[in-house]
Amino acid sequence: MTPAPSRWLTAIRSTLFTVVFFAWTVFFCFVMVASFLLPLLWRYQLVKVYIRVTLLALKLICGLTYRVKGAENVPTEPGIIFSKHQSTYENFVLIDFLPKSTYIAKRELLFIPFFGWGMAALRYITIDRKNGKKAINQIIEQAKVRFELGLWVTIYPEGTRLRPGESREYKAGGALLAAATKRQILMIVHNAGEFWPRRGFLKWPGTVDFVVSPPYDTAGKSAKVIRAETQHWMETESAKIHVPNRFPS
Repeated sequence: MTPAPSRWLTAIRSTLFTVVFFAWTVFFCFVMVASFLLPLLWRYQLVKVYIRVTLLALKLICGLTYRVKGAENVPTEPGIIFSKHQSTYENFVLIDFLPKSTYIAKRELLFIPFFGWGMAALRYITIDRKNGKKAINQIIEQAKVRFELGLWVTIYPEGTRLRPGESREYKAGGALLAAATKRQILMIVHNAGEFWPRRGFLKWPGTVDFVVSPPYDTAGKSAKVIRAETQHWMETESAKIHVPNRFPS
């Protein structure tokens, strides 16, 4: 069994990456503000540059990289992406290897300096969660517009980041969107939280596994069925790649 990497060395590498990442992010946010003059799809191409530099820094500094199983399953027509949410890392990776996609996010995130600017430039679907059914209707209407622009819509159906191995009943929003639009769903599971824990500072070296499902056809299915079937697939596949206590806590 390969011994766990040094915690101190991992902490030093994580600190160095944080400094580089902060400087790169601040610089790039000003680029994104200027990009408001460009067509929307060009802005997405710019973001891929930001993401790939960030992932390269993670690889070179922290020794953290990823591999994808099932990348050939991604269809050409835009649909809905359901992804596990454990870490910050998957945010970068999904943008790197998937088609151009908008995200559904809390409206409050728009007011975060730098980060919110990027969200606004990419026309993320932002909602007020307190609005209940009205928020769902807003998601559906805005998502239809994004599909027409050739964008995918990415959702974290659990609603929040969970520790690897944890599970909760999936939120209804993604299933309702799929039932209303009849768009295919691409499900993605990973173990990023084992290497870069939620709310964690350390980025452990290693290779994160991402698994992409075959396209899931939603036509003729109710939101209840969609939610149950997608949750079953995602939880089953997640368990296959989860390694408990991979690194010291």
